[in-house]
Amino acid sequence: MFYSKQKSISSDKQKLRDKVRTMRRALSKDEVKKHSESICSQILEMTEYKTSHSIAIYMAFDNEVDLRAVISDSFGKRRVLCPRIISKEQMEFREIASWDDLAPNKFGIPEPIAAQPVASPQNIDLMLIPGIAFSHEGHRLGLGAGYYDRFLRNTNGLKWGIAYDFQIVDQVPVEEHDHALDRIISDSVKEGQD
Repeated sequence: MFYSKQKSISSDKQKLRDKVRTMRRALSKDEVKKHSESICSQILEMTEYKTSHSIAIYMAFDNEVDLRAVISDSFGKRRVLCPRIISKEQMEFREIASWDDLAPNKFGIPEPIAAQPVASPQNIDLMLIPGIAFSHEGHRLGLGAGYYDRFLRNTNGLKWGIAYDFQIVDQVPVEEHDHALDRIISDSVKEGQD
């Protein structure tokens, strides 16, 4: 029975991943730019962002919301931490002080070079987290590798999901290891704590 339920949840997750990824991939470069600018503007005005001393932030790929404006604004104001995949099951965040501290990984996604200092998960004030889909309750559906779920177990800071409006759905299939986020930010939606 347990195996059957797990298989059903995995199947539901994959169906939702496929549906929303198709929608995201259909966005034009202009649409991605317009939505990303809107979302970045919201973040830049939020008190929690302005008062943070460190921010963990992803580098966009596959038409994700592009947060480079937030990264640029953060340089010199707070520690900027970007993910680096170090094994099939582990991700860490390393500090960057400029765009020169990044290099493309094997998938072409910019990540911190190995010489950059590793950040402790307990010392992250704010995390901006990508995903495929998010629920209004803060549940997140990622790519399926579990990198963020494993990392989030050890963090105490605020966790914000970043999404286009269409990525926010009524329900995301949830498993025991999945972590809810504090807030979801999209073009027109700011779900979560105030």
